[in-house]
Amino acid sequence: MTYDEPLSYQPPKRSRFVTNLALFSIMVGIFLIFQNISNLMTTNSLENSPEYRMAQQMMPSMTVSPTATIFEILLQFAGIIASIGLFIRRNWGRISYMVLLSVITVWEIVSSVQSYLSLSKYLQGFGMESSLNLLIFGNILALGINIYLIWKLSTKEVRDEFQQQKNID
Repeated sequence: MTYDEPLSYQPPKRSRFVTNLALFSIMVGIFLIFQNISNLMTTNSLENSPEYRMAQQMMPSMTVSPTATIFEILLQFAGIIASIGLFIRRNWGRISYMVLLSVITVWEIVSSVQSYLSLSKYLQGFGMESSLNLLIFGNILALGINIYLIWKLSTKEVRDEFQQQKNID
């Protein structure tokens, strides 16, 4: 090779799908962390009011669990880290993103069913049919989207993209 020949370095291929998914996930994760912190602060301020205490006596299972909210914040924080790994094309980011997507999907389905069951106990069926339809549709839609994302991140072309990055390092 002489100094007159141009370098034939080709930067690794970066798909728009992975880049857009990572950036979108980072933005949504940041938003959800702030939303959950806001929920914690609101719940904390409401817990001291007499109206809230009276409502809790009438419906003890309809509480906002600080533990569950903190768990959601930790899931979102882990999701942001996995999304950054996805963005910079690290295989640990791809794998952890898929695992967290599965955990978050199961968490959301279980918590929505639990909320529905708690609410239906107090409403005694009044207006619950439309809520059940929305719950089923929303969970099926979320499950379908997340299965598609996991499948897409598992395809050979996406795996190869992450392998190219590994070879450069």
